Amino acid sequence: IFQNIVHEAGAADGWRKALSLVTSPTCTVTNCTFEGENSNAASRGIALGTNSGGLTVIGGRIEGSTGYAIEVDGNSGSCVFVGVTIAGTFRYAATATGSPFTFVGCAISSISVGAATIPAIYLVASSPFGSSGSAATGGNITPSLLGGQIISLTASGGGAGTVTVNNPALLPAAGTGQFWDFALINTAGGNITWSFGAAYRLNGAVTNSPGQPPLIRFYCDGTTIRASA
Repeated sequence: IFQNIVHEAGAADGWRKALSLVTSPTCTVTNCTFEGENSNAASRGIALGTNSGGLTVIGGRIEGSTGYAIEVDGNSGSCVFVGVTIAGTFRYAATATGSPFTFVGCAISSISVGAATIPAIYLVASSPFGSSGSAATGGNITPSLLGGQIISLTASGGGAGTVTVNNPALLPAAGTGQFWDFALINTAGGNITWSFGAAYRLNGAVTNSPGQPPLIRFYCDGTTIRASA
């Protein structure tokens, strides 16, 4: 258990990672500040390595300086963050296994995944709240599922026609049961038909006129993204 600690790693003490957990039991951190070594790309606020146990962080701040605020690069247990400011990137490395990671009332600068699929990352009343993309008629948009639950896609001009929504670059791992809301915004100046990639499962064509943005909730699990209604 760590409580009310402020630690900034640096060259003077030979550490780049403010808190590094390897072969560790379950750990609880309350109202602490962990900051990786300043101006070092290898710095980490918190590093979760091989056989790191579950982690609960309540309050405080985690910062990676020019590295990652939090990096998972081994097999980690379940992690929960409540009311934490994460000033930097939460990074799930290609070598990482384990989940879920739950953030409640947190502010996260960004999320990065090096693995082939998105692990179980749950954002509850936490930022980032969503991502966005746009294209004119005849163009295409590739949405990111890493920027929050609400994905705003805009047909930005060109009049009536079709805008294609590509498959996301990364899909969730099977069994994680995650939802995303797609808001389809039409400012193109005419009716738009939204054409979705092969990973999406819809009940029919999606068409909207200017000023009528439909909201579609998708259940994303493994290789498919299914509309909930």
